[in-house]
Amino acid sequence: MARIRTVKPELSAHEGMFDLEEATGLPVRFAWVMLFTVADREGRFRWRPRTLKAQVLPHDNLDFSRVLDAWLTGGFIVKYRVGDELFGCIPTFAKHQVINNRESGSALPSIDDADEVIAGEHKGHDACGTHERREGEASPSREVYAQAEGRKEGKEGTAASLAERFDDFWNSWPTDMGEKGNRKRALDQWQRLKPTPEFEKEIRARLEQQVRVKRDLRAQGQFAANFQHVERWIRDRGWDNEVGSVAADTLEYIV
Repeated sequence: MARIRTVKPELSAHEGMFDLEEATGLPVRFAWVMLFTVADREGRFRWRPRTLKAQVLPHDNLDFSRVLDAWLTGGFIVKYRVGDELFGCIPTFAKHQVINNRESGSALPSIDDADEVIAGEHKGHDACGTHERREGEASPSREVYAQAEGRKEGKEGTAASLAERFDDFWNSWPTDMGEKGNRKRALDQWQRLKPTPEFEKEIRARLEQQVRVKRDLRAQGQFAANFQHVERWIRDRGWDNEVGSVAADTLEYIV
């Protein structure tokens, strides 16, 4: 159930949250505001990405677990397990909220009752925008999130190596799934993405899964739309798209 919460104007100037949004390409700042309306009076919430997405970003075409992981990596939230269920909490929640006394108490377990804190030890980052960073204190940055995503820039991330690896990706694109489109524009999108070899392997694996599902659907006489041009597939992060099921016993999703 959504609740009325307070948003401080300083949030718009929060450099750490802005850096996180720039690094990930995800709407983490707006989603952060809406997460506060989902969290209970102690700043706790159930770690259920699909349910949270329906409450926080219902119209956005994205995997909300990536938003949660971005906050987790940046130290804005904490993830913990109690029994078989996962929970999250916003450590600075109470500092910035004045809760209506009529609001029910939290029905969710505290992190003090956790069987395991899975990740996201709080680093002191105050994502409400009023915290002044102390000298030497780290902030959730492009570099931090890039490491978590396996996309840290280095020698393999140079323009030359990216272009070379793009040639292999371009040549392996399944032409029976639609036209490739404009190569130069596709290369531009690839260079903006700057995938490391590890992340590229993940992209290729998910593309292969999508192709396999589409081909199986067509073999069964069912409709399966062509892919968009390579440029748009990269720009829109097509590897995150859900492609549906082939049959009940071969269910495959891209998440």
